[in-house]
Amino acid sequence: ADRPRRTLEVGAGYSSSDGVGVEAEYARYNQFGRGDTLTVETVLAQIERRLEAELSLPHFRRPNRTLRLAAEAFQDETNAYDETGLGARADITQRFGKTTFFTYGARFDVSQTAEQGQERNFAALTGLGSFALDRSSDPLDPVNGWRIDGQVEPTALTGDASLLFLRATTQGSIYVPFGEGAETVAAGRLRVGVILGGEIPAVPAGRRFYAGG
Repeated sequence: ADRPRRTLEVGAGYSSSDGVGVEAEYARYNQFGRGDTLTVETVLAQIERRLEAELSLPHFRRPNRTLRLAAEAFQDETNAYDETGLGARADITQRFGKTTFFTYGARFDVSQTAEQGQERNFAALTGLGSFALDRSSDPLDPVNGWRIDGQVEPTALTGDASLLFLRATTQGSIYVPFGEGAETVAAGRLRVGVILGGEIPAVPAGRRFYAGG
C-alpha cells in the first residue's frame, strides 16, 4: 500500500554534551511524481539551531543513484566557538547495497565565526568525496564482519582569510562473535583524521577536529 503523502515527526531529548533539544521534520513524498522526498527539518537545542530543506531524487539517470539538493540556515553556540551562517549543497550517492555506496558533491556556505572574542567572516566552497563499504552480517545488529568508510573535503576559503586545505577522515569497525548463537559480540572502532594545507587558527573553528566531552 502507498504510504501517506505527508508525515510529521517531532522529538525531544537531552544529552550531557548537547543539553536539551527539540526537533521536527515535515516530509512530502512523490511531490513531483518520481518517487522524490521533500523534507523540512528544524532543530532547536542549547548548542545548535538549524533550519534545513532537502529534496531527494532517487534513481537519478540510473538505478540506485540519488541526487540530493539542500539549503540551510544554522547557528552553533559551543564552548569552543560560536558560528552563524547559510549554506547550500548538492551531492549524488551511488549505492551498491543497503549500506555500501560512494558519494560526491559540493557545498557553498557563508558564515561568521566568533572565537575568543574575535569575529571572522568566511565564504567557503567545499568538495565532497566519500565511500562506505559494509561487510558485516546486518546493517542494524551486526554479530560478525567489518565496515570501513572515508571522506575527503577539499575546501577553498575566502573572506577574512584566504586558504586552500583538505580535511580527510576514515574509520573502521570490526565485530567478533563469542559463544553459541553469537550471544556475545566484541566490537571495536577506530577513527582517524587529518587536515592538510591549513594550520590553526587559519582553519575556521567549525571545520577543525575536537576531542573530549
